[in-house]
Amino acid sequence: MSYLVMEVHPAYAVVLDEEGRFLKAANLRYQVGDTVRDIVELRRPKEKRPALWKPLSGVAGLAACLCIVFFGYYQPNFVPYGALRIQINPDVELTLSRTDRVLELEGLNADGRVLIEGYDYGGKDREDVTEELVERAIDMGYLSGGETVSITVTSADADWQAREEQAAREDLEERYGETIVIRIGPAP
Repeated sequence: MSYLVMEVHPAYAVVLDEEGRFLKAANLRYQVGDTVRDIVELRRPKEKRPALWKPLSGVAGLAACLCIVFFGYYQPNFVPYGALRIQINPDVELTLSRTDRVLELEGLNADGRVLIEGYDYGGKDREDVTEELVERAIDMGYLSGGETVSITVTSADADWQAREEQAAREDLEERYGETIVIRIGPAP
């Protein structure tokens, strides 16, 4: 095969082969325009493929961020932190998360089970559930004007317990304060 020298550099020359390809060859004192039969072709270095770990490190970082968000933000919404007991004659207990989400609702006596039967508390907070349960108790005839609703909050965190008792009392007094008596502590 013969080659035509197209460019000359001190260390290499660019040659054109018979198939129309340009190749890089060692410069053995070639001159532009020379026709040569044998060349020492300089090989191109192989192209490096991107490292596989680089894209995976981004995916791993994203997964770590999602774990932090889930366990740091959502977990307090789904872990029991305390309980709020409402005593009218129906006796009902709400299991609450730290963020006031109602996780569980239980009737502690027969009237309490009747009161919560068919009631959907899913996705609701303490304020909404307590107001709706008092409203249901009024509608079902368990509670009328002048009667007392006792509220008891239990938790390992005394500050949270005091805040919840006060907040529950204020919420119910704001809505029903003129018709019923709201009392903190167990029913006598």
